[in-house]
Amino acid sequence: MDWFATLIQARGRPRDRTALCRRTLWAPAGQLLLIVLDSSGSTLKDQRLSAAKGALGSLVEAVYSRRLRIGILQFAGKGAWLSVPPRRAPKQALGLTRGIAGGGGTPLRQALEEAVRVLGRERKRFPNEQQTVVLFTDGRSRDRIDGIQLPCRILVIDTETGPLRLGRCRQLASALNGDYLTLDELPIRKRDG
Repeated sequence: MDWFATLIQARGRPRDRTALCRRTLWAPAGQLLLIVLDSSGSTLKDQRLSAAKGALGSLVEAVYSRRLRIGILQFAGKGAWLSVPPRRAPKQALGLTRGIAGGGGTPLRQALEEAVRVLGRERKRFPNEQQTVVLFTDGRSRDRIDGIQLPCRILVIDTETGPLRLGRCRQLASALNGDYLTLDELPIRKRDG
């Protein structure tokens, strides 16, 4: 079963067998998955960043099997940067996630604006490519995001854990006209660091 495609298509948990997507050996060419990863200081609490990296690793491995392209846009402190430019997904994600560390503020607006720029550049290079953004965040940002429109489908993965949850990611997904999932709804393999 293709769990990532199933979660996106079913917008969360599949309600019946018709919502299940089967994994194919060869996916149609021309698909980009842009991961936007919150690595701010708040993600260090309760191992949120580590859990997000575990989910990211599982996602990268699933994307590899479907022959998709992947890019990772990381944001923390006072900036957002493309830590992995869009390219064909590697077989294993360990090399992609090893250097990701957390700390600093949560420049969410800047990250989303940079995502729009990256997607625009990639659209010029690959005009027929289907694009999807997967935003991993705990939603703990004071940035306003009004006026930002991503030109593709977006999935917000809520990394907030622990007993005190602010629940901002569901509102964020709604504001971006995207889908919402929690880390608990994803099949995550435990990873170190």
